[in-house]
Amino acid sequence: MIDLAIRIVNPVIADKVFEDLGLMRSYGAAVVPKRGVHIFELPRVAIVDGEYDAEGNQTRAPVYSPQQHFNIRISTVPLVDDFITFLEDAVNANKPAQANKSETVWKWRGVEIIDMSAVSSPKAVTL
Repeated sequence: MIDLAIRIVNPVIADKVFEDLGLMRSYGAAVVPKRGVHIFELPRVAIVDGEYDAEGNQTRAPVYSPQQHFNIRISTVPLVDDFITFLEDAVNANKPAQANKSETVWKWRGVEIIDMSAVSSPKAVTL
């Protein structure tokens, strides 16, 4: 089983990206996850927390990332093996992306693949 997080700069292309990653398949007119692939779209991520006074009134609004984040679980062995091969090729062929200070990220075709084992933020939770 593999658990990973993906950050997509342009959320409009999410289904196409997942299909290119080998995680989705066409099913009639729809594109759906392959058997054993679970894709969870996360709510918008605050990159700067909001501030609140003692009464709970907001004094500064949070700043949200313009990127879309997804947690992905791959649970079937053939897909795990294929995805590990893909990741090895992607990592070897690409430079690390600009990452937050608490993570290791590799970029592939506008997709940032986040190594969750390298994330040191207490807010980093794979759901």
